[in-house]
Amino acid sequence: HGKNNFTLTLEAFSEFVGGRFRELYEDSEDNYSWTVSEDNGALPEDRLSECLCLSDLKVLDWIIDKLSTVSSRDESQGGEPTFHADRLYSPIRYFSTVDQQLQWIIFEDEIKHRRRFFDSSGLKVLDDLFQDPEKLIWSGVENHVKPISVGGKFWRGRHAVNEENAKLIVDDLEHQLGAPPKNLATAGRMNPSGIPYFYGSLEMDTCISELRPPVGSLVVLAEFVTTEPLRLFDFTVVDFEFRTPGFFETEVTPEVISKRQFLADVHERLKLPVLPENHSIDFVPTQAISEYIHHELKLDGLMFASSQVDVDGTNIVLFGDKFTHDDAGYREFPLAVNSSTVQYYEVESVTFTTSYNRIQDLDI
Repeated sequence: HGKNNFTLTLEAFSEFVGGRFRELYEDSEDNYSWTVSEDNGALPEDRLSECLCLSDLKVLDWIIDKLSTVSSRDESQGGEPTFHADRLYSPIRYFSTVDQQLQWIIFEDEIKHRRRFFDSSGLKVLDDLFQDPEKLIWSGVENHVKPISVGGKFWRGRHAVNEENAKLIVDDLEHQLGAPPKNLATAGRMNPSGIPYFYGSLEMDTCISELRPPVGSLVVLAEFVTTEPLRLFDFTVVDFEFRTPGFFETEVTPEVISKRQFLADVHERLKLPVLPENHSIDFVPTQAISEYIHHELKLDGLMFASSQVDVDGTNIVLFGDKFTHDDAGYREFPLAVNSSTVQYYEVESVTFTTSYNRIQDLDI
C-alpha cells in the first residue's frame, strides 16, 4: 500500500461511477443531434468495462446491477436508475452555455458602444474565459500556453505593386517586413490603432493566403526567427478532436467542457476573415482579448487558425517584448529576419470556393 493508495467501499465506488456516468453519457435514443455523431451508442456494460478496466467481472456485474435498479422506496419518491442495462448510451456533447453566450454579447456591446476600457463586469468575462490558461487541459490535450523556444520560425510577407517596390522591401527586410512603426500602425484584428503587433504565420502558404494578394501582384516573404523564448496563448488547442474524458479525469467536469466549447466559439470569431467593409470598431472585442492576454496573463502573443487555407494553417500575433520604440517609432520584437530565406512570387491566379446562401425575403 503506497502513500497515494486509498480505498473505497463498493457502495461508495458505485455511487462515484454513477455520478460520472450521468455527467458523461446519455441515452442514445433521447439525445438526437446532441451527441457526437460518430458514436452510435453502446450498452452500459461496454461503457463501464472500457472506462473502469476492472479485472474482476463480479465487481463490474455488481455495479451494473446496482446502478440499473432502484429500490421500491426510491421509486415511489420519483427516483430513477442511473441507466437501463439494455439501452444504448452515447457521450454527451456539451455546448457553451446560454449564460456564457449572453455574457459575451453584453461584453461586445459594452466595449464597442458604451465603455471602451474594461469595467469590472468586462474584466470578469475575460477572467472567466482565460484564467489559469496552463490549467485548461482538455482531456489529455496540451494546455493553452504554447512555449516557443529560441529559433522558432514564423513567416511574414508583403505584396508589392511592382518589381521596384519588391526590391525596396528586400533591401530593408527588417523594417519593410517587420511590424510597422507606431505612427503607421492602423487598427487590426488584434491590435488597437497606434500599437503595432507582429502578424505572421507558421507556414509559408498560410502567410501568402492571409495577404490575399490580387492576381498580377508580387509577394515578398521571409522567415523571422525568435531570439528569446516566448509563451503564446494557443487557441488552436480547442480544434483538436475532443474525446470523452475518462471516469477518473474528474478535473474535466461538464463546466470545464462547456468552457472549452465557449473558447471554441471565441476562436471562430478570431478566424473570421477581415473584410474591406469591416470598421475598426468591429475589432474592438478581439483587441480587448489580446490586451488581456498581453497585460493580464503576461504572455508574449497568441496563435489562432487561419480561415484562408483548406488545410491546417496557423497565424501568430506577437505583442512585442518591450514598450520602447526607436527613433523611427519601431517597436522592438524578439525576432531576427533570416535574409537567406527571402521568397519572391508573382500571383498568377486565385481560386475561390463558394457555397449557395439564399437570402431570406428576397426572391433570388
